[in-house]
Amino acid sequence: MSFATTLDAFCNQVEFTNRDIAAACGLSASALSRYRNGNRVPEPASGAVDNLAAGLAELSRISHATGADALQEDDVKAALRASITEKRLVGMDFNMRFDMVMHLLGIRNARMAEAAGVDPSYISRIRKGERKPAHMEPFLEPCARLIANVCLEEDKLEELEDLIGPTGIREGGDPNDADAPSTLAETVAVWLIGDRIFEADIGRMERFFAWLDTTDFAEWLAFPAQSANELQPPELPESVARFYYGTDGMRNAEIDFLNAAADTHARHMVFSTDMPLLEMQLDRQFLSRYRRGIVRLLEAGCHVNIIHNVERPLDEVIRVMRLWIPLYLTGQVTPYYLKGVHNRLFCHVNYACETCALASEAVMGHQEDGRYFFTTRPADVAYYRKKMGFVLDRTTTLLNVFRESEPAQAEAFRRIEASWRERATGRVIGAERYENLRVVSYAGDCTMISLLNQVTPVHIVVRHPKINYAVAHME
Repeated sequence: MSFATTLDAFCNQVEFTNRDIAAACGLSASALSRYRNGNRVPEPASGAVDNLAAGLAELSRISHATGADALQEDDVKAALRASITEKRLVGMDFNMRFDMVMHLLGIRNARMAEAAGVDPSYISRIRKGERKPAHMEPFLEPCARLIANVCLEEDKLEELEDLIGPTGIREGGDPNDADAPSTLAETVAVWLIGDRIFEADIGRMERFFAWLDTTDFAEWLAFPAQSANELQPPELPESVARFYYGTDGMRNAEIDFLNAAADTHARHMVFSTDMPLLEMQLDRQFLSRYRRGIVRLLEAGCHVNIIHNVERPLDEVIRVMRLWIPLYLTGQVTPYYLKGVHNRLFCHVNYACETCALASEAVMGHQEDGRYFFTTRPADVAYYRKKMGFVLDRTTTLLNVFRESEPAQAEAFRRIEASWRERATGRVIGAERYENLRVVSYAGDCTMISLLNQVTPVHIVVRHPKINYAVAHME
């Protein structure tokens, strides 16, 4: 069973109100409610689990005077910890999870469509992220039941648990038990729509906002971008085509590309990567060299279009955002993302500008064995620029920056803010926690972040699905 289901069963057993249980466990009533409905999940070894177990055991002793049926603190603690999955799937929406579990179990669209009573093309669109069921529960029940049946019939419980976490099926000792399919189907259904937020994930978001609240971005807001008539025409470099291998090769390939683009005064660059963050990308020395390369490009007047991978775990998303937000504020970097579910077997990096290109290929999980190809040959550069143009045409804007010092931008922000207020109610996050930052969550749509401690106040509209989902669950 899921953490929410396990906790809810214990809460019902002690026969006290939600408010009484919350007080006994040292929580607010709203925090306990979020635990019980699956919107929040504590870390397995956190104090929250200990407090829940102690509080529930104490209330159980009160409600069962004889003590024979009272809950034991150690038993409650063990059950709660066992029900918590370690998976970090924050913000991964229904479509992504649905596609992952169908792929894992080899369930074809036609079979799922037959179970759900819909057309196979509808299942395909859901898996691609193009559609969501209008009525979730009627659609979800038969789908979860089919997933559970296939899992048990094909003896893939271990693989499924590796994806969604403990299911509770093995507690009875027999996966073929008559109740196993219905129990597993319930757990699968909760996982498909649960999008559980871990306490650690909320903590990461709070630290990210604290960083925004205290950081001075003045040098980036006053970034000296050159005007178009000041730009020199791109210089045609010597024709080069070479491969790079291994981790050191990856480092050198990316730095060589940035330096070549800056040296030849490239004006427009497009790049994308769906690789997980590698050790080399977290290395401070490499990041420093990488940032200097980007800054050289921006100082020369280049505009960078970056296509982010939004399927990264939330901790990776935040690391990437901390690197790029100062660069977004220059107005010369525009972030995009691709909607829908994408390839998970191969990963790629693609950079392209007028004078050079860089491309890589690797199998997911074996990026250190991948290969980078750097080229300045005109035919190669033309190919990669055309390729990235096709990709860019399919993207959606990930984030917009509006400066109060720019009248047109300030007015555009006012219009956007007014349109969201008409459509939905915004909720201010951390109103008493941040001095120079205003965060407003429009759940399911966007997060508006205002940097108020800058010489030029800046408003950032974030459409990153994982960040928006996490912020919607913050207080």
